[in-house]
Amino acid sequence: MCECIGVNWSGDLCDKCSETYYGSDCLPLITVLQVVPNQGSDKGGTVVHVWGHNFPDLTGHIYICKFGSERESMEHGKLGTMSRVLHHSTKKGSIFLDVSPNGTDFTNNKIIFTYYATCPQGACGRHLDPPRGQCLFGGCSCNLPWTGDGCTIELLAPKIIPPEESQYVVEGTKYQYGLNLTQGNLPVRWELNQYPVGMTIDDRTGQVEWDFTISTLTHHMITATVTNIIGKIVISSYSKRIKVLPALTDPLSPSSFSVTYYPYSDDIGIISAVASHPVEPSGNGAFNWTVLGIRCSPHYVKWNAVIENSTVVFKNITSLVNVGDQPIFNISSRVDGISGTYFQSPKMSKARPLNGRIYIIFSTLEGTETRLQVNMQFSVRKPLLVFAPTSIRENIVRGTQKILDVQVHNDGEVAAKDVIVSLPNDNRLSLVSFKTVDSLNSNENNDGITISPNEVAMMSLVVTTGLNDGLGR
Repeated sequence: MCECIGVNWSGDLCDKCSETYYGSDCLPLITVLQVVPNQGSDKGGTVVHVWGHNFPDLTGHIYICKFGSERESMEHGKLGTMSRVLHHSTKKGSIFLDVSPNGTDFTNNKIIFTYYATCPQGACGRHLDPPRGQCLFGGCSCNLPWTGDGCTIELLAPKIIPPEESQYVVEGTKYQYGLNLTQGNLPVRWELNQYPVGMTIDDRTGQVEWDFTISTLTHHMITATVTNIIGKIVISSYSKRIKVLPALTDPLSPSSFSVTYYPYSDDIGIISAVASHPVEPSGNGAFNWTVLGIRCSPHYVKWNAVIENSTVVFKNITSLVNVGDQPIFNISSRVDGISGTYFQSPKMSKARPLNGRIYIIFSTLEGTETRLQVNMQFSVRKPLLVFAPTSIRENIVRGTQKILDVQVHNDGEVAAKDVIVSLPNDNRLSLVSFKTVDSLNSNENNDGITISPNEVAMMSLVVTTGLNDGLGR
């Protein structure tokens, strides 16, 4: 082993530099070890601290730090540290930090400082209500349905071009039909929900194909759905029923006959009745009438919400669709409750949590009617008081007093009002004060206080033990 001469060298063979000494000659060179934080906004304004060794005391204690090509003066503090608020702005990216006592000779320790990008004021639509997005490290993270570099492009839900009402094809031939959109952002996904056996659809293009068609007495009912990231729409093909009714000859009038037609519940549109003799191919003089119809799309919704400001408002929960072929006027609506419903009005009190079901009835004076079923589950925002600590165990000398402090946190979403302390009927325990942390009033009279959300109240209790109290809990 070697005995090293001087403090510069260390190690068994005196071939290593002692701590705070650097270089091939182990000299007390100015050395930067760390910068905290090691990143900041490209707008400046970041407070940085530089740690290192061998920062000599200078007149005025001012060093020059070079952040890339930008220079900043920094004040030399204790324990080899310097601090400074960065006032300049620069482009995002990483640069080297170097330090110099004279502005000429800089260190070269390869300490990296990174500038991250920030967004301009009002970027990403974050000032709008509701906000379109938020800024993350200079870029916009958009909320649907908004997209684009600045969250300025609105994505649209798909809408299908209505197909032809009646289509005819010869049995055994190939059927092809292309479904198209009037609006909607790509990509979309097409799907058949109700269709005859053998029919397919291209999930990307909406091309419907049926290699071998099969005839039926009634029209085929086909339902297709198209979906994108925003929403979906369902469209159905035109359909009609053909029903043959037996005719009964009137025994009192052999020249006349009668039939009774019992309509289906969803008979809507033009109803046509044609009479013909069995040996005749068809009859003339068809009798037509129109049945009006409206439907809710969707016809059933489930609504979960929190009651705020005493009322709950339903918006855009369904669409009322005229499914007939004639316009319908003077449609009115009403709300009907059934068993288990606590109200008969669209406005609801926040007196207690509510759940149940209502039917919203749409009708006309002529009798056209449909209904929307709404299943609801509402909750009310409440305060939540939590003790800290939840329990106390103390050793108290007989004949003395001890004050116990307990924090009461409101972890709920609304303020807790008129909060008081109830103590057991024991003269050894009494209330000294009960107040919020920022309040100047001790409230020793235990008047009701208000604890706002995330606010803390302090409860101080005094325990008095007698000289002759027995040992134990």
